[in-house]
Amino acid sequence: MNVPKIRFSNFYNEYNDVVFSTIANKISKKNKGNIITNVISNSAIHGLISQRDFFEKDIANNDNTENYYIIEKNDFVYNPRKSNEAPYGPINLYKYDMPGVISPLYLCFRTKNINPNYLEYYFKSSCWHRYIYLNGDSGARHDRVSIKDEIFFNMNVRIPSIEEQIKISNFLSLLDKKIELQSKKIEDLKLFKKGLDKLIFSNNDLFYKDIIKNRFDSDGGTALEEYISDNGTHKIISIGNYSTNGTYIDNGQKIIFNDKTKTKLLEKDNLVMILNDKTTTGDIIGSSILIEENDKYIYNQRSQKLICKEINPKYAWCYLNNYIFRKQIFKLAQGGTQIYVNFPTIANQKILIPKNQKIENMIIKSIIGIKEKTDKEIVKLNKLIELKKGLMQNMFV
Repeated sequence: MNVPKIRFSNFYNEYNDVVFSTIANKISKKNKGNIITNVISNSAIHGLISQRDFFEKDIANNDNTENYYIIEKNDFVYNPRKSNEAPYGPINLYKYDMPGVISPLYLCFRTKNINPNYLEYYFKSSCWHRYIYLNGDSGARHDRVSIKDEIFFNMNVRIPSIEEQIKISNFLSLLDKKIELQSKKIEDLKLFKKGLDKLIFSNNDLFYKDIIKNRFDSDGGTALEEYISDNGTHKIISIGNYSTNGTYIDNGQKIIFNDKTKTKLLEKDNLVMILNDKTTTGDIIGSSILIEENDKYIYNQRSQKLICKEINPKYAWCYLNNYIFRKQIFKLAQGGTQIYVNFPTIANQKILIPKNQKIENMIIKSIIGIKEKTDKEIVKLNKLIELKKGLMQNMFV
């Protein structure tokens, strides 16, 4: 039966099989005379958005957009460029009242007899991917889908009644708003953390008695290195998105990891800091994680183990992760496409020492408290994202 696995209880009829060309027409109207200057970009993450808003300036030459297609509210644009977010290219809905123009490299179409918001979510599902996979040109570039327009419009689409379309799109829209609000909550907590860092780590006279250097040993010497060389199961702790033996690790996550080669071992109260950053934004470089468990953790060559000397490891973690220190590390980074810092650079940085144990405990409690709150909110966000992912896989056919 042409019905989804997950469905609202008051709907029972099968979905209708329709050829896409019966509900959509290609847009071919061009911007003659460069009348419209609102140039639109098509992003897998941000959707259809004005270049002025996205780039804060005009990218396309407004005097040379005569061949661009004119799109209006509720029109769709297909960008055949593949990405992690859109493995067969994003198809996005234009949601603004002001008409725009978009590159002729994209396929633009206008629909009829279907709820555009429902169709937007349909194209965010994977239901149509198999058709593109089977009918795309075999000679396509690896980063771009190649499919003729007439073949695209010959695609079979299964759609429910208009009432069910509205019900589905409204429900998913509410879920998107909840995800957006949860993301905003996390961003607000991060901004609060930045303000807290500025308050705590900039008031030298109020909180601190001393400025010291050289409070860390590295794992550079043989005597300080320990290895796991068996074929057991261990956890890996890492900072940054990079691959270890083919496994991609998200920021700060611990995963089970089977390793047959020599790998450096982390112990309780060790700090591990990322020294290399594949981006040029400095978002990752200098980040640290404190090992608080008596468990086996491993890491790779892009990270540096720091062994604290005469300094509380929890306080050291708080200090190393404050945005003022991280900003300073970024200024000292070297390299081009992949920036890095070395251990002597880290070890030579000044560390502020609290005046007394009470102040140190206050700093640790405040910084770790906001981190734990943020981590909990991130868990909630990830659950919402997983919920939406499951619904998108099961609410369409």
